[in-house]
Amino acid sequence: MSGEGEENEVQRIFIVSNRLYESEPQGPGTVGLLNNCVTSAGRSLESQGKKVIWVGHDSSFDQSISEGEVDEKTREIFERDGRIPIFLKKEDEKGWYSYGSNVLWALFHYYGSSGLHDLDAPTWSTFLKVNQLFADTLGKYVRKGDVVMIQAYQLMVLPKYLREMVCKDVLISYFFHIPFPSSELYRGLPSRKEILEGVLGSDLIGFQTFAYARHFKSCCAAILGHTLTDKGVWVDEERFVRLDAFPAGIDPNNVLSQLDKPEVKSRIAELKETYKDKKIIVCRDRMEYIKGVPHKLMAFQMFLERYPEWIGKAVMILMCSVNSSVLEEDEHQELKEEIDRAVGRVNGKFGTVQYMPVHYLNRAINWEEVVSIFAIADAGLITPLRDGMNLTCHEFLCAQVEKKSPLILSEFAGAAQCLSGTILVNPWDYKRVSKAILEAFTMSESQKNVRFRHSHEYVKTHNSQFWINSILAEVDLMKLSAPKLQNEDQITPKAKFKSIVDAYSKSTKRLLLLDYDGTLSPLASLPEHAVPTPKLLNLLNDLSRGTETYVYVISGRDRRSLGEWLGTLPIGLSCEHGLFFRTCVKDEISEWQDILEEMDLSWKSDIKAIFDDFKDRTPGAFVEVKEVNVTWHYRNADPEYGEIQKNQLLSHLHSIPGLPIDILVGKKAVEVRPRGINKGSVVRRIMTVDRDFDFVMCIGDDVTDEDMFEEIRRYDGIDHCFTIMVDKKPTGASCYVREQSDVITLLDMMTSSH
Repeated sequence: MSGEGEENEVQRIFIVSNRLYESEPQGPGTVGLLNNCVTSAGRSLESQGKKVIWVGHDSSFDQSISEGEVDEKTREIFERDGRIPIFLKKEDEKGWYSYGSNVLWALFHYYGSSGLHDLDAPTWSTFLKVNQLFADTLGKYVRKGDVVMIQAYQLMVLPKYLREMVCKDVLISYFFHIPFPSSELYRGLPSRKEILEGVLGSDLIGFQTFAYARHFKSCCAAILGHTLTDKGVWVDEERFVRLDAFPAGIDPNNVLSQLDKPEVKSRIAELKETYKDKKIIVCRDRMEYIKGVPHKLMAFQMFLERYPEWIGKAVMILMCSVNSSVLEEDEHQELKEEIDRAVGRVNGKFGTVQYMPVHYLNRAINWEEVVSIFAIADAGLITPLRDGMNLTCHEFLCAQVEKKSPLILSEFAGAAQCLSGTILVNPWDYKRVSKAILEAFTMSESQKNVRFRHSHEYVKTHNSQFWINSILAEVDLMKLSAPKLQNEDQITPKAKFKSIVDAYSKSTKRLLLLDYDGTLSPLASLPEHAVPTPKLLNLLNDLSRGTETYVYVISGRDRRSLGEWLGTLPIGLSCEHGLFFRTCVKDEISEWQDILEEMDLSWKSDIKAIFDDFKDRTPGAFVEVKEVNVTWHYRNADPEYGEIQKNQLLSHLHSIPGLPIDILVGKKAVEVRPRGINKGSVVRRIMTVDRDFDFVMCIGDDVTDEDMFEEIRRYDGIDHCFTIMVDKKPTGASCYVREQSDVITLLDMMTSSH
């Protein structure tokens, strides 16, 4: 990483996109990036005195130059004008864009193109390769204190790659300009895990709407098993990733400045004269399936059929850009032909020599002309089938400062969450859209003014500068107020296996207290499937036969299954959190003991009935009835819905007065047991009989094991004491291991040290 020890007098902000920003783009009305929001936002930062460094793919790359010359040219451009070009070979560029467009873009927009069915295409490896190249290049320039803002869906894996290369004092943000789909759709992506892990390399992830953020969180829980909070996701031990919604905006001056130009004023006057006896509804879209162009043509046709009095009076101006980067050539041609047929159908059915209902502009249109057409429109029709935000509607509203014409907007565009003055429609409901066109054409001036004021005020205040400043403000806040678990004083250290094994081998009397599910055995979808492996049985047998080594498996499991699996080993057993107990006696199998005579179990049938009710209401949930305890499991249920049902169940249980029970919330489970029975009481029972241990190790994986950790802390004078939690999480344990398999590794090392 370049410049690690340098002082940052001015904060440097790297804006990373798929294409390189050009300070002087070519062509009238064009901008430096395909994304107007990012371009104008970056320019606003520069106007505030911020040091902005633009990063992106440079398509002008000379394919013949060597790798060394690429580095030299990159450095030259960076030092000359503060931009970092990423040079790609043609085949890599093609594969990278192909995977991004045919798989990610299509899936995230709920659109099933032919490319979507080939999810295991070799372009995935190219996609990763290009993301790594971006990271390798950025890593040479980024230094402590910098902020990296990643702005392209083609770079979803970049945050992880970059995080692995730079120090933690570099803050990485990623923004989803496109929608994020529901978990039901996303889970069909073979690379689903790698994409999520890639984006989670960021410190802050931004979305256009809270709904998209909610979808992302659901995927993190369902696919990666991460812990969620209201603010974000816990990832990789101490690292917390913040999630929030930052609706994108435009720079209104890009539109207003055009309206002040004499040539635009003249063009507006010409258009008004041309359409002086007509009502104009305007549409501007890229030629992409998700823009719903055929759907709006069908709706306009239905409008003329249902309201024939508007034939000869209503005109649709359809501006359709052909420069889409997300369609293959054959798909583009197929869509173009479909739109051509739809336009021909409407014009053929309702057109005359003097009247053409659809004016179809299928070409690149300069910005002055677009603004002029927007300005004279009597209504706007922006009805994508799915869109992250859609800022065309913002541009339309800015151009309407004089006429204040209404805007018809798809409820499936992110902008629908922001623009309260628009007429919201379902683009698939042609009848409703046709009615909305009538409503827009016949709306009173007073109602137009009210609707326009609500929407236009939002567009003015929530502009591109507000958008990027909101993200940077959140970044600055993260520096000052990280979540509590990230406080270094509260970080649970990782278990040091060598230290534990050394202490074990040197000690003279040892006590091992081991949980079963999630500790000795991986969590299974059904309890009966968590059968111990031959290796585990051998490890427990070898440990228990060690000199002065006493092994206990302390579990919430029922006595039947634990006895069947481990009953022949010379170890101590505790079932149902201590209701059934078998003492560890060297080289012997002791008898089971229980305390059932002391228990009031009159509550069990009522609790079982409640659990059965919640099982029936929660697909994937099941009830486990033990000899005494009753457990409601929801590990196989939808993660988000399971949590909702768990909370409702707990509320119901806590509202029942007078029952002699304890309610325990475990890992994806709720258990009811007799009051006062827990794993801590089992440890107390063991230590009461014999406290002369100089080595004690206790391992567990969930909240039920915290009672053991707490009880062990009460005993002083133990030379070597280790309480270990499986997985990094808030705990009273002295250290942790990353995963369940690490427990087996540790036990294996201990047996080998004999």
